[in-house]
Amino acid sequence: MATRLAFGPARGAVPEGAVAFTAHADGARADLAELLAQAFPLEALAQDYHAFCALEQTISARPAATAKMALQARLVLTHAWRRIALRAPRLPAHVLPDGYPEPTARAAFGRAYLALCPLGEKYEAEILSMDRNKLSDRTRMIADRRAALSDPS
Repeated sequence: MATRLAFGPARGAVPEGAVAFTAHADGARADLAELLAQAFPLEALAQDYHAFCALEQTISARPAATAKMALQARLVLTHAWRRIALRAPRLPAHVLPDGYPEPTARAAFGRAYLALCPLGEKYEAEILSMDRNKLSDRTRMIADRRAALSDPS
């Protein structure tokens, strides 16, 4: 692809100066489900999503006693989530098989991550040395991340 051409799911406004194309699948839902099952490892990913939910429940059931533990738990969750998310096709919910665990796992990650943020960020601030400008940039980045995780879409 050309360096100025990209594609991906619609996740917000189209940047100024960009051109967007929207595609829709026509045909029976069963045909689409079969095509997606051939193209993506949905069953293996579903197992990974279930395992992630079990990990999240274990971590969430044991509140972090210290700021360091909160950061460690958040890092474990983030690593486990990224192991799945970086392999997953992030398909729209209406084309996923009935009962597919991705939306549930995504919501669980967001809730657990946000719950661990206050203590985890406190420990981060203790161990990271940043000048005022970098700290301000990091604060904005964290606020953006929290907003994105709070949005269920």
